[in-house]
Amino acid sequence: MPSTGSTREEVDARWQDAGSGEHYVHDRWRGQRARERDPRLIQRLLRAMPTDTGIESILDVPCGTGRLGGVLDAPLVVQSDISLSMLLNVPPAASHGNLLQSSATSLPFASGSFDLVVCCRLLHHLRESSDRQAVLKEIVRVSRRYIIASYWDAASYGAWRRRTSSPLRRRKRPDVRQAVSLEVLRAELDEAGARLVTRAHSFRFVSQQTFLLAEK
Repeated sequence: MPSTGSTREEVDARWQDAGSGEHYVHDRWRGQRARERDPRLIQRLLRAMPTDTGIESILDVPCGTGRLGGVLDAPLVVQSDISLSMLLNVPPAASHGNLLQSSATSLPFASGSFDLVVCCRLLHHLRESSDRQAVLKEIVRVSRRYIIASYWDAASYGAWRRRTSSPLRRRKRPDVRQAVSLEVLRAELDEAGARLVTRAHSFRFVSQQTFLLAEK
């Protein structure tokens, strides 16, 4: 099981632990509803784009073990993750044939290389705004136009429960993940050079997990 961490460096190290890929692919997404939730929300945002958008290239970062491979459809799809363990556990059916080990804050691509950049389940692991902005600025940089990213919404029952849980429970089960408000998120996107277009919620006002569509 990966260790906890809240700084960008700690999060990077967490998912590079030996066995993190096997845990992620075999234990993290065992239920069908859980496996389908993120792809369904991403499909909703893809449908929100103009019909003449013409997405020819997509970067999925961090791609993990390729969970989104089935919904990201373009002539060129690059799947990148800092964890070699994750990449080694991408099933052939989920791979687009372009697997790359790299950090979301230091991508080896020229500016505007991809029509769409997808960043799923990373931002909520970063407590500091500076760390989230480092990721956002880099994925906005390599995007030609669109960004889809997930984050935890502070205006949700799940976030409220975490904020109001007892100190004893927090000590027993420390959780360094971070929910942010829409205002904070919008400001961080603006700073990165993108504007928020729309959002897609798993369970509005209940679940923290939320996806955004942004445009440069």
